[in-house]
Amino acid sequence: MWYPKLVENILLICFVQGFIVTLFVIGAKFYRSRRVWYLTLMVLVLSLNSFQAWMKTGQRSWLFEWMQYVHVPWYLFVMPFFYLFVRSFTHDLKPAKRVLNSAYVLFVLSVLISLFFYLQYRSNLQVLKSVMQRFNMVAEFTGLIFNTGVLLSAWRFFAGNKKEFFKYLNISWLRSSFPIAFILFFIWFTAIVSAYILKDYWYFKEIYNGIRVGSAIIIYWIVYLGIYRFSISKETVKNKPEFNEDHKREYERILHIIREKGLFTDTELSVNKLARYLDISPSKLSKMVQHFSEKNVPELINSMRVERAKELLTNPEFDKYTLAHIGWEAGFNSRSAFYNHFKRLTGMTPKEYKEKAKE
Repeated sequence: MWYPKLVENILLICFVQGFIVTLFVIGAKFYRSRRVWYLTLMVLVLSLNSFQAWMKTGQRSWLFEWMQYVHVPWYLFVMPFFYLFVRSFTHDLKPAKRVLNSAYVLFVLSVLISLFFYLQYRSNLQVLKSVMQRFNMVAEFTGLIFNTGVLLSAWRFFAGNKKEFFKYLNISWLRSSFPIAFILFFIWFTAIVSAYILKDYWYFKEIYNGIRVGSAIIIYWIVYLGIYRFSISKETVKNKPEFNEDHKREYERILHIIREKGLFTDTELSVNKLARYLDISPSKLSKMVQHFSEKNVPELINSMRVERAKELLTNPEFDKYTLAHIGWEAGFNSRSAFYNHFKRLTGMTPKEYKEKAKE
């Protein structure tokens, strides 16, 4: 029949294309962005999932027999990497990283259980096939529930923050990715439930192959819109006037992140370290700070540290702390640096400021 052969060819093309894109992004300096990396990893796991499906559709036992039966759930990582991409715009990755760690646990458990069944029943292929079909159904349903939960988390986060974070970044295409993913998940759910009711694994397999084809289409969608357009937007920014209202909003957002996260209290904070955290280039960060604050980055950070030190010096809870310790709490890495910057910005030493505040 033409349909199985068509699916088989699409899956192979999907794998090859995704693998080539991954290698290209790794080797291209222009694409070295944390956000692009998350999308690239999403493409890679979708490609590996397609490769596994291609291995099974053609019954290619002459390559690796165990791959016909052992369940490797690459799909568990698709939504976690997508969630990391969405949250990367706010630099609050902890919830997404916890989700990714959960995916690692489920992935390892699924592979180990699948390997156990394979080693236990490989002498009787009929029994092995029956056992693995049932296990694959359970694993697929678990993966569906997990990915749907992560997708819902990503959607809630996107919907709650799009006005503040996503307008400047011009990625409205992301909004249309959610309904497509929900539709595919619904088809996935329908395939599992129908196969369970009908007791027909072949029915599930044929529909699931269609889902894999849909995944192949999503790969092209992500590659073009998520990576290509994101890169084009970077080029567009280069061709705009050096600084505009969008840059001002980004600068204000950066200040908010630095203050809210207390990044300036890191005694080893440097321009490069701060730029990596904010996911922008050091040169862009330096130029933006210089333009909007008329200070360089170290001066801006030290001014924030002085403000924090002023708060601590007038806080009764810190009366028993030494001045050097207060300077360290504010982010200064030495007593002399604390005194020099404090006096330069306030005209007083920390001790004089503290005594005057008590008057």
